[in-house]
Amino acid sequence: MREKDSHFSVNKCNREIFRQLSTLQEPARAVSGVKGVRACQECLIRVQSYTASEKLMIALRRLQIDDLNAVHALISNMEVVRYMLFAVCSREESEKFLTESINESPSAPWRSVVRAIVSGPGGELVGLCGIVNLRGNSDGEIWYLINPELWGKGIATNAVRRLLELGFSDMSLHRIWATCLPENPASARVLERAGMRKEGFLVKNLKIHGEWKSSFLYAILAEEWSESAQYPEVNC
Repeated sequence: MREKDSHFSVNKCNREIFRQLSTLQEPARAVSGVKGVRACQECLIRVQSYTASEKLMIALRRLQIDDLNAVHALISNMEVVRYMLFAVCSREESEKFLTESINESPSAPWRSVVRAIVSGPGGELVGLCGIVNLRGNSDGEIWYLINPELWGKGIATNAVRRLLELGFSDMSLHRIWATCLPENPASARVLERAGMRKEGFLVKNLKIHGEWKSSFLYAILAEEWSESAQYPEVNC
């Protein structure tokens, strides 16, 4: 056991332990090397999941004209937009979406901030995300979509964390919310891991691909966006 690991408290498995373990390269080895510490399996799995997802080096950036092919590949794919308000887009519709996202028209009553989710040393575009808010209001809605080949790798969770930081730090929002369909439990897990709480259930409030759907409502306040949002609570 490395000397810097020795400060972990005996028989203490909580958010602070989670935070400390998340900074190590080998959290499982650190836990097993501390005499008397019996971190529960759930805690260890969540630590390993967190550190693995952080290694993906996710970043958000502004969209560019030469992103058209990657953007169109996403929003023309029914598997990607199945649970979203996005229609399955033609190439012309994808080009219009890209242009509007780049311009972020300051005269429009609604402000739409769209970012590319990029990963890896080459900065490959692997998804899209954004925040929408009515100008003059202090709350905003977030959304995200990811290349299906990369689902389950922590990309969406990391993208939401960065969206929350963008919304609270750069846009000075007071409240950020999101909806997800009951048919899409993976999205609910993403929002919960990012620190958002379930606030309610909205009955047939979204028209998705021609059909009215109910959704869960998640939200978080600026005052809640803190270390507790960055490191999920561990209940042992």
